[in-house]
Amino acid sequence: MTIRHKPNPQIPASFQRFYLSFQAQKDGYLQGYRPFIGLDGCHLKSPYEGILLCSIAIDANCGVYLITLGVVETESLDSWRWFLEFLYRHVGVYESREVCFMTDCQKGTIPTLAEVWPNYNSRFCGRHILQNMMSRFKVDYLTIQFWHAANSSNLPEFLEAMEAIKATSEAAHLYLTRIPLESWTIHKFDTICKTDHNTNSVVEAFNSWLNKFRTLPMLTLMEKVRQKIMK
Repeated sequence: MTIRHKPNPQIPASFQRFYLSFQAQKDGYLQGYRPFIGLDGCHLKSPYEGILLCSIAIDANCGVYLITLGVVETESLDSWRWFLEFLYRHVGVYESREVCFMTDCQKGTIPTLAEVWPNYNSRFCGRHILQNMMSRFKVDYLTIQFWHAANSSNLPEFLEAMEAIKATSEAAHLYLTRIPLESWTIHKFDTICKTDHNTNSVVEAFNSWLNKFRTLPMLTLMEKVRQKIMK
């Protein structure tokens, strides 16, 4: 834990950020989990508000595994940099593999990863890409074609799905081609982390797991997290 002393003793102390990860979580990830980490943030529902940030790994059976947890005042470039710097110091410096990060393109995640994590690649959540495409081009009927393209395990299937999208909406097709293929379609994924996840469902599952505790005060919330991890 890092404690930042307030620079002016005349200013009342106030809570800003909190970072939590036990040694067992670190050891478990480094010794037995895939080099795949999902990142996400969700709003706390207590009177004090704030954002809960987390990093989630998966095991050989695709089970959800919490590596680190943090609470910040808002989701921003600065708060993500703070969180990811701690994550790198906690597990990244011991990680010799290339790590794949799954994100929803949150504020600051990709630029910060480029700064603090030397050996990584990234994927974008397919549901997030689809939602942006649908809201921008009003093409709800392209959902099936999009998932055909995203889930294609080989190039011919992918090209066929993309042609179907282009025939329906050239604008949507152009939008997808501008997103790096290795970040959203399975046939272009790296082969190091051994998983074809193309959504951030592992993090959403964790957020759902914690949902009933998000109204609690900060220390009570963290104690509930500790108890659930122990179980």
